[in-house]
Amino acid sequence: AEVEHGRRQGTPKSIPSEEEIPRKGQTLVIPHAEWMRITASLTSTDKKVEDAKARADARKTMHEASKAMVKSWDNTIEGQRQKRLEARKTREEKEEAEKVKIDIEEAKFQANQRKEAIEKASTMVYYQTDRVKTFHGALVLTEVLREREAQLKLKQAKEERTKLINDKYIQVQEKALEQAAHAEREVALQKTKEGDEVARFQLSQISEREKSHKKTRDDLLAEQARLEQQAAEYGEQLRKLAAERHQGKLDFRGQLERHLAEKKALEELDKKRKELEEEENRLYTEGKKKMTVLRKQKETVLLHELQHTQEKMANLLAQQMVQKSNDENEKIAKAVAEQDAKKAEEEQLKQEHQAEQCREINKHRARVMEETERRRAEQLEYDRELLKQRVIQDHKFHTKNQEKQKRRAGEARALQEHHKLQMSEWGPKTEKEKAEDLALMDAHQEMLEVEEKQFQEYVSKVIEEAGTRGAPTQVLKKAASVGAGGGHGGFLTGAFVRPSFKTMDVTGVELPSYQPSRPLSTSIRQWPVDTHKRMGFNA
Repeated sequence: AEVEHGRRQGTPKSIPSEEEIPRKGQTLVIPHAEWMRITASLTSTDKKVEDAKARADARKTMHEASKAMVKSWDNTIEGQRQKRLEARKTREEKEEAEKVKIDIEEAKFQANQRKEAIEKASTMVYYQTDRVKTFHGALVLTEVLREREAQLKLKQAKEERTKLINDKYIQVQEKALEQAAHAEREVALQKTKEGDEVARFQLSQISEREKSHKKTRDDLLAEQARLEQQAAEYGEQLRKLAAERHQGKLDFRGQLERHLAEKKALEELDKKRKELEEEENRLYTEGKKKMTVLRKQKETVLLHELQHTQEKMANLLAQQMVQKSNDENEKIAKAVAEQDAKKAEEEQLKQEHQAEQCREINKHRARVMEETERRRAEQLEYDRELLKQRVIQDHKFHTKNQEKQKRRAGEARALQEHHKLQMSEWGPKTEKEKAEDLALMDAHQEMLEVEEKQFQEYVSKVIEEAGTRGAPTQVLKKAASVGAGGGHGGFLTGAFVRPSFKTMDVTGVELPSYQPSRPLSTSIRQWPVDTHKRMGFNA
């Protein structure tokens, strides 16, 4: 059989024929089973959901019943698990209770900490008030005075102790000096004895030394005589040697004179030779050969004469001196010529340099004059621009000042209107407001009394403690006087203050604190105050 449209396998549905399908106006009769099948097919989804829900409810009921049944069982896994869960829950509840207890204690501790911090802050604020700071300053001064007195006492005790130590030290020193003087006297006596012995020994030594000196003096006299004889002989030898040297000098001088004479003769011969040479040049053609022979003969004679000269060295020295003199003259002339040429060259270079400097100076002067003229023109232009800018700035400044004055006048008028409005709005105080102000003043007065009482209790304790320590309490008592403020005025009972009063003049100095023996008939000058201007009124 075929399965069509998702139907299960089974008997195929019979399809009615066209004749069996009812037409309009006909009635179709369906069997009950067929009707139930059609209804079931149409409502199959809802029925399946209801069945599934019924089965789930049944399972849930059975599960609840099973849980109720095994709830009291301890020998099962679920029972043991449930027992552990209950134990865990109990432990967590206990831990939570402990934590809550700790939190409560921590809250109390934090509250105490906050309270202590607030009290500390209040105390610090109280200590920062002018009156308490003044009292604490007096307390510091009291401690300083006490410390100063203690240091003075300590200094006095140290001085007394030092004096005792010095007295004892002086006694010890005096005793030591006496012992030292006694020891020195004994040492001096011993030294005197030793000095006597040394004197006797020295006298014996002096006698022996005189004998030795006498013997030595005799030996020295003999030695002196021998040395004088030797000196005389040495002087005689020196005189002979000096005479020989003088004679040698005289001989050398004679030789030198002879050499100079020979040199002069040679110069004359040389002159004659030059004359002969001139003559020879004049008569060169005729007597050349003869003059050559004569010159050779003359030179031979001169050579023989020079060979027989005893002082060849003197001649050579003279020639060297002449040559040296000639060379020096040439060098000097050459140096003078070079120096003159160098000076001329330097002078020429100097003149050229000066001319170049003059040209550079003229160029620089021209440039400077051009630069100065340009700067002067630029400065003149800058001054003109600056003057224009200043004129513009002055105009702007005057304009702004006028605007500012107008704005201030408008603000003053607005302030005047505002003050007038406030004065119209502010009427006389009502009885209720007056009562509130009086209550506020009474509360403020009570607070001042409490603060004054607390302050007096605090300062009385501090003064008592300072007295027990031995510190001076006059400064503390003065600082703890009734009323805040350190003025010279009288105490104001209602305000608990001790104000200062100043003069109503330009000095503004504080009035003195002394009280005159009789009242002074003085008039108080009140300086006028421009109230209208202060309140914003122009007139």
